[in-house]
Amino acid sequence: MSIHAGLQSFLLTSAVFSAIIFFLAIAYSLKICNDQGKRWHYIVKVLALVIYLAAGVLAIVFLPKCGSLEAYKLCFEDCPLPKGFNHNAAYHVGFMIGTIVWAWSEDIMPSIEVAAIGQKEEARKIVDDFGVEA
Repeated sequence: MSIHAGLQSFLLTSAVFSAIIFFLAIAYSLKICNDQGKRWHYIVKVLALVIYLAAGVLAIVFLPKCGSLEAYKLCFEDCPLPKGFNHNAAYHVGFMIGTIVWAWSEDIMPSIEVAAIGQKEEARKIVDDFGVEA
């Protein structure tokens, strides 16, 4: 695999991952507007997703100046990071912080529990509407 193909693969993977994260951020943002009782739980989830996106954007922004072959040839003269600082490490630290925030958000309000609550409410509607046990 050539370096150019590797870069294309990285950018494609980043674009797909970013699209998924962006979709989740919008979905949780809509929940913030609709669910007044647990608003801050959704805010924490959106915060984690924004951190993920910011880390990915930083990785893509730093790649040409801090991680390309041209940057190596020029001894990272144009890289805004300190000499010897790995731009890829900055991405992974940001990703790790996003993961910690996401794990905390799942601890305070697990996504699977939210789905189960929705199913219970739907079952109550069936009982109320039809007088039938669900």
